[in-house]
Amino acid sequence: GKLEGHRGQITEVNYSFKIKLSDYKKVIAVTSTIADEGKTTVCINMALSFALIGKKVLLADCDTNSSGVLKALGVNEDELDYSIVTDKYKIAYVDKHKIYVMKLVADGDKKDAVNSDNLATIFSSLKVNYDLIFVDTAACGADSDALFVAQVSDGVLYVILQDTVRISKIQDGLDSLISTDSEILG
Repeated sequence: GKLEGHRGQITEVNYSFKIKLSDYKKVIAVTSTIADEGKTTVCINMALSFALIGKKVLLADCDTNSSGVLKALGVNEDELDYSIVTDKYKIAYVDKHKIYVMKLVADGDKKDAVNSDNLATIFSSLKVNYDLIFVDTAACGADSDALFVAQVSDGVLYVILQDTVRISKIQDGLDSLISTDSEILG
């Protein structure tokens, strides 16, 4: 049926990423050149796809400009039971999607949480508990926050919406990521 077709596609995605998402590639940042290119949708779909095949997945909302992960999942934050709460982040399990979600906690400016040296420590400590961590970030062409997240991630997926952004702007975004020594996974 329809679900089996999707599972076949997920298996293909899983197989094609296996080369790049080996055991040491656990934290995957997802960014784009500008807002509204679909990076949050891609990030969520990747997380849900891997959860569907039994992976323990954390979806981290680190987009300081537009925190839309919970809304896109159809989840009301007030209804979440955060099982882990620290001074830097909080994590809840979303049963209907079989994934964990992480929100940054910031006193005042959310950008401080992303720019802090603690982001590397956060991901490093969380890697041991999850098979994959997908990180929704701000667009790298509009904000340096994505570059900070990319630096502490194991790889980056770069989303491009066809016929939306000039090639020179896309290249600038990719060059910015490359300058942080981030590995572009796709």
